[in-house]
Amino acid sequence: PLKYPSHFPVGLKGMFTVFKNKRLLKVYDHFVTVSETSKHDLISILKIPAHKITVVYPCVPGNFTQQSRTPLPTYIPKDYFIYVGDVTWNKNITMLAKAVKRANASCVFVGRAFADMQTAGTNPWLKELRLFAHEVKDDPRFIFPGYVENDVLASLYKNAMANVFLSHDEGFGFSYIEAASQKTPSILADIPVFHEIAGTHALFVNNKDEEMITQALLAIRDTSEQERTKLGIDANAHIKKYKNTEFKHSLQSVINALL
Repeated sequence: PLKYPSHFPVGLKGMFTVFKNKRLLKVYDHFVTVSETSKHDLISILKIPAHKITVVYPCVPGNFTQQSRTPLPTYIPKDYFIYVGDVTWNKNITMLAKAVKRANASCVFVGRAFADMQTAGTNPWLKELRLFAHEVKDDPRFIFPGYVENDVLASLYKNAMANVFLSHDEGFGFSYIEAASQKTPSILADIPVFHEIAGTHALFVNNKDEEMITQALLAIRDTSEQERTKLGIDANAHIKKYKNTEFKHSLQSVINALL
């Protein structure tokens, strides 16, 4: 709401909550956030001094560190892309749906929020979901397993041709490291935070360019399985730095500095 008020409008209650929380920020000694991009937002929007903020990158969830052997549900097609996440404006899922249709591909959309597509109502925060629901209505190329446990999610990542994440803005981007943990490549929006997290180890696209996104989907689908595997292995090697031990060490260092 503070960064994109036109897409996330708040009422009087929300305005009061923001006012109250801004005052509460003054009582904290230090802040931990998940990326340099997020740190920049805390400085520019909430006016928190830079010296009071430390970036500690999250680690790959433990459930994803082992190769998954959980069978896929029978309704999952052989060749598919995957999206895992929320449904608000910044996720840009309607553009993804248009590109999937244009490429005549299949895409699995994982997340509890997709169960609410028919009951999105008039909530302005769910406008993107209503547009998306209209775009994908009665189209069998779009598959919605809803919420799934991590072992099933790991299998869905592992068997996907690519993870696709076309957000306008993010604080981090968990689906990239989750997919990479299963040696699955990613197609990412060309935005600063994804370059920060993925480096050069993903395929970047202009998330407002439907044709470019479509061509990226086709390039991944039409390349050989060997080449896709190579891209996935490259991403997997890159995320080795997002270790549980590194996360603990970085967080402990912040705590020790404050004691």
